[in-house]
Amino acid sequence: MKRALLIVFCVLVAALVSCGRKQIPLTILTEDYPPLSFAAGNTVSGYGADVVAAIQARLKTSYKPSLVDWDEAYRRAISEPNIVLFTMERTPERENLVHWIGPLGENKTYFYAYKSRPIELQDLEQAKSIKAIATTTNWFSEQYLKSKGFDNLVSSVKPSDSIKQLVSGRVEMSAFSEITFRQIAEDTGYVATDFIPVFEIMSSNYYIAISKGTDSKVVEAWTKAFDQIKADGSLEKIRAKWL
Repeated sequence: MKRALLIVFCVLVAALVSCGRKQIPLTILTEDYPPLSFAAGNTVSGYGADVVAAIQARLKTSYKPSLVDWDEAYRRAISEPNIVLFTMERTPERENLVHWIGPLGENKTYFYAYKSRPIELQDLEQAKSIKAIATTTNWFSEQYLKSKGFDNLVSSVKPSDSIKQLVSGRVEMSAFSEITFRQIAEDTGYVATDFIPVFEIMSSNYYIAISKGTDSKVVEAWTKAFDQIKADGSLEKIRAKWL
């Protein structure tokens, strides 16, 4: 009898420990940043979304990404645990704010001008004399320009607003990455040829970010799964589909 009670007690303790260690669900966030991430009906599609889906297939999880403004996604990723954010440029300003999974690819960022109002720049410092430059709130390009002392930035939460401001003449230039500029311009009602790249601001790599405070085993599992899809060629196949 005592032996049976002991066995029952041990089973209950093991169950309680198991419950205590139950993984907290992850919140996966992204922004409208085609072709890396964008809304497709009721789902999120794009290169980054497919990479995240491939990682989750390896981990046998199925957390659905939510599409929100970048400013909200970024603020949550650097302040809350259990947040996965894709994609995020890795810069010195952000280096210690999150855990990094990747890279997924490389990105170049330019100042763009409206074609009918061309601008010439010899260097980045000269751009500080421009009356107004449109940026997207908390994008890596805005953070970089602020770190370089730019005080002529017009910040907007939605990237499309930067396009509209450029066309209307409210600003003289806008900062965009080349990988997404064409689609954002088209989604705003224009074509990429309506604009011209003026000057390359920076080159960077983009990653999946996992917030600090997330269980280290989760970070390790995502890192291992990413390494696996890279090693077996899955990552390159996904890249070729979108880029």
